[in-house]
Amino acid sequence: MQKVPTPVMGLFRAVAVDLDGTLAEHDRVEAETLAALRQVIARGLRVIAVTGRTLEDLDIAFPRLRVELSAVVAENGAVLASPLGIRDLADPVDAAIRSVLDARGVNWTAPGHRITAHHRHDHKYAVGRLALDRRFYFRDLTDQLTGSTAGSLAELESVLVACGLNVLRHHCPRHDISRWVADILGYRQLAGRLAEAEGGMETDSPAAVVEVARARLIAALHSTIYRQVHTLFAQPNLHTVCTSVAPPYYRRTLGCGYDDVA
Repeated sequence: MQKVPTPVMGLFRAVAVDLDGTLAEHDRVEAETLAALRQVIARGLRVIAVTGRTLEDLDIAFPRLRVELSAVVAENGAVLASPLGIRDLADPVDAAIRSVLDARGVNWTAPGHRITAHHRHDHKYAVGRLALDRRFYFRDLTDQLTGSTAGSLAELESVLVACGLNVLRHHCPRHDISRWVADILGYRQLAGRLAEAEGGMETDSPAAVVEVARARLIAALHSTIYRQVHTLFAQPNLHTVCTSVAPPYYRRTLGCGYDDVA
């Protein structure tokens, strides 16, 4: 980020900037960018980040960013977060819309205030891909990297299907998988189910016990991914985006082939 000349700064009282692709790249704000933000704020200019992310999503990806900024407009204008608190800028979701979504099993209530905000969260973490420093790195019983990583629920399921028994013997007793899903992806309810599957494992568990744990882990992941991807495909405005990034297995499961991509 280039240094802003003092004469230019005197013309403005605040600046609103986009987050992803502007302040941040691949879920990371560079130290140089943070230093520039602090310099600008120190000179009396308010810096406001404007993002489509939910505040929960923002805090998971950038734990200290909100402290650095004057304010954040989140969920595409639906929520304002500042040192004074958090304020809704959009009207609550209409009761009729809520009832239809609830009847269809669409999880829209948290963490977002807008309906589409939670779809974005689900799309990103169910079938999207994380930056390298936030991915899950698989290890064996000797604590050596296996070369396999996961950056989404779909990738996590894919690796768990094929990984060796000793990989599960290493991670499950430590609850590594459920902790990553909770802390990095923010799926607390799913993490609880994964923790239950991990719970019966020890580093010396026999193969039969390991395979039972594997099956339970995969079942929990699969049900969550299928539900989220199915919900996303059902949204007309998200269909093109989702069909272009969803793993082939889920495209086939949902009856959506490659020709459906606009």
